[in-house]
Amino acid sequence: MSEITMTLPEEVLSALHLTPKQLGDEMRLASAVKLYELGKGKLLTG
Repeated sequence: MSEITMTLPEEVLSALHLTPKQLGDEMRLASAVKLYELGKGKLLTG
């Protein structure tokens, strides 16, 4: 599995009231939804 690392200002987490893990989970879900919208949902299931 591949890994993506992002550097974000600390203000992003505090503004969204999220922990780094919660933000990662939210971003993973949003990415999955967007891929599905684009018709690339097969990429998620293999």
